[in-house]
Amino acid sequence: YDGEQTAFEHDGLTGGTSYSYTVSALSGSGEGPKSASLSQETAPGAATGLVASDQTTSSIKLDWTAPSLPSGTAVSGYKVYERVTYELSDIGQSSGIPTGILQALSSGDSDTVVVDTMKYDGKESTTTSTTLSSLSGGISYAYTVATLSSAGEGDRSTALLASTSPPAPTDLSSVSQTTSSISLSWSAPVVTSGAAVTGYEVYQSVAGGTEVALSCGGDALSTTCEATGLTGGTSYSFEVLATSAAGDSDRSAALTQSTSPAAVGAIAFGSVTMASTVLAWSAPSGGTPTGYVVYRDDGD
Repeated sequence: YDGEQTAFEHDGLTGGTSYSYTVSALSGSGEGPKSASLSQETAPGAATGLVASDQTTSSIKLDWTAPSLPSGTAVSGYKVYERVTYELSDIGQSSGIPTGILQALSSGDSDTVVVDTMKYDGKESTTTSTTLSSLSGGISYAYTVATLSSAGEGDRSTALLASTSPPAPTDLSSVSQTTSSISLSWSAPVVTSGAAVTGYEVYQSVAGGTEVALSCGGDALSTTCEATGLTGGTSYSFEVLATSAAGDSDRSAALTQSTSPAAVGAIAFGSVTMASTVLAWSAPSGGTPTGYVVYRDDGD
């Protein structure tokens, strides 16, 4: 720097690097002696390689790579910010703030305002990963990472867009039952800005038995499924989840439903008279029926 001001901003430097400065005064008589040296380092450079993994309906795991530090103090921690981009026109209409003022808050001639809100404060951890929880299902989020050192907070990384998996399907119910089957139906989850639903997985279990995944066949996005090959008079439990490129949703609330009774045992006749007969049979296997219906065939 060669000038008349008693302050100077040195830009274009490298992050995480230590610099040393001295100052000398000038006059018509020449240059005076140099001051004592001052050493100062820049804040760290931006983290790189930000990626998302292990998404659930309510969480996203983030991993990143630490920046290289040529000569500065070691990284002391990280902060993760959630980034939301607003259109100036939308903000102006909803808030009544003049567009000119909003434009001053934005960068350059952009028609958007970017707001970063800190979601993870890892100022005392050098671990290059964190899991953000309490999120909403089926939503696309934008995140950036800032690196910390004793010199301050460095530049933020390039923003990463990551989606949670869909919300759980709802309204799981039984449409109809037979002795050997149960027909199921459910409502598709609502996905607003995240990864779309690509299909469903239905799970069936019986008390004391092993859980099995059902093969529903047909259209992958169909919200119905028929469980077949079941045992009459038996109670089954069902759950359904939605799949997506961002991972599987949470499972739905469990539905407990019984098949209709199995067939009764062979009918036996007894006490036959001119005007009446007594019929007897054994109860079906499985759950106790609530009653019986007897049909008579008169030959016609």
